[in-house]
Formats: sequence, structure tokens, C-alpha cells
Amino acid sequence: MAARKEEVGPSGLASALVASGALQSDWLPTYEAVPRDKFVPDRIWPGISDGTRQNPMVDRTEDPDAWFAAVYSDIPLTTQWDDGSHTGDGLGKTPSSSSSQPHMVFSMLADLGVADGHRVLEIGTGTGWNSALLAHRLGAENVVSIASTLRLRRGPGRTSAPRVCLRW
Repeated sequence: MAARKEEVGPSGLASALVASGALQSDWLPTYEAVPRDKFVPDRIWPGISDGTRQNPMVDRTEDPDAWFAAVYSDIPLTTQWDDGSHTGDGLGKTPSSSSSQPHMVFSMLADLGVADGHRVLEIGTGTGWNSALLAHRLGAENVVSIASTLRLRRGPGRTSAPRVCLRW
């Protein structure tokens, strides 16, 4: 008997998420309308789904097939290290921005129980994919997402201002 090969890409991930129960029928049209790859930068460190470790960096410009496969796998993707101060290809000290594991994203969205007319404030935009999913489902006017990178500057009591505030 031949081993089953999982379908790669958005439909393959959708099938896996539906089969696991994470992606429910009310969120499927939103998943299909808001592709994850539009919210993922060129350089990512694909996570290992059974823990908090990351694989080596994948760069879309150098290996677009590996990048696409990682984006449409049910894994978290680290997109920034050390509040942006890390610039190398290797792993940084602390992941500081990511695209969350799709299973987790849709499990949380299901638990949120949003309905027409609801308004959402999201703290921690990450790549913006979750915010875009919510905006598609609820309407852009009903979603506010805030990304904040508060890095301590030299000197007591001095911090930087929030990096960005997005309204979808």
C-alpha cells in the first residue's frame, strides 16, 4: 500500500483543519478568502508543531517551494526575533512576532464565538492574518488590532511608543 501524500497548499491545509475539527464550516469561506501567504514575510523560521522550537530560516526568494509548503503547513511561523534587533539567518534569542499555528488560530476563533454586529479589539497583531480573518467575517469597521513592541531604552522609565495601530 502506498503512503498517503498530503495535499500541499491552501486546500490541503483546509482539509487537515476541517478533519481535525479546528476549521468549522462557518469559518471556511473566510479561510478561503484570506490567504495566509499574503500575510507572511519572505523570511520565516517554521516552527515545530510539537513544541516551541523552530526549524532553520526559509527565504521565499531562495526557496519559494519550501516557503509555500511551510506557510500552508499547520505550524507556527516565527517572523521576527528579539523585537526586530536580530538580523541574521540563524535563530535569535526570543521569538517576538509570528504567524500562529492555523489549528490554534481557528480553534481560538471558534471559541471566540463572534457573530454579526460584534466588535473585536485584538492586542498583538503579529502578521495581521488573524485580524484580516476577523475583518473579513465581521466587517473591517468592527475590528481594531494593535501591535506593540515596547523595547526598553537606556535610562529608567523610558520606553518606546507602540509601533503600530491598525484598523481594518
